[in-house]
Amino acid sequence: MLKITNDNYLFYKQIAEVIWKLISEKNPYAIPEEADPVNILNKSERESQAKARTGLRLMLDDLFSMLDDAGLEEMAELDAELRKAKLPSLSELLAEVKQVSAKVLKRGKIRNEREWYVVTELLGRIDAPVSGDDREKLGQLCLEFEIKKKKP
Repeated sequence: MLKITNDNYLFYKQIAEVIWKLISEKNPYAIPEEADPVNILNKSERESQAKARTGLRLMLDDLFSMLDDAGLEEMAELDAELRKAKLPSLSELLAEVKQVSAKVLKRGKIRNEREWYVVTELLGRIDAPVSGDDREKLGQLCLEFEIKKKKP
């Protein structure tokens, strides 16, 4: 799971900017300036570093989720852009995120909303590399987390 700290914030922000630039260029719809995630992130940086770190984590999660539908050509183009910026490849970045389900299964518990979000995104994909048994266990852990979260 990506752990964004004050020390690595700019590194991960640069990654998010590269990915967003490529995704937004391929989007046939114009994104209003106030809805642009990089602009939102820049605004949150002025308000609170903690808020900015949380926003960047969520932005990266969303960007990785958007890339699930990307074709091989788009993925290769993105990897080339990341390499040009001297950043890790997409497969290296996604490997960190995919470790979440393994950690949740080993622990037998979802600890926070971020883990819940990553696991539910994974379960929502038909082609997710998760066995039937693990899919069932992860689904149960999501349900348990949701029930616990609803209690006052």
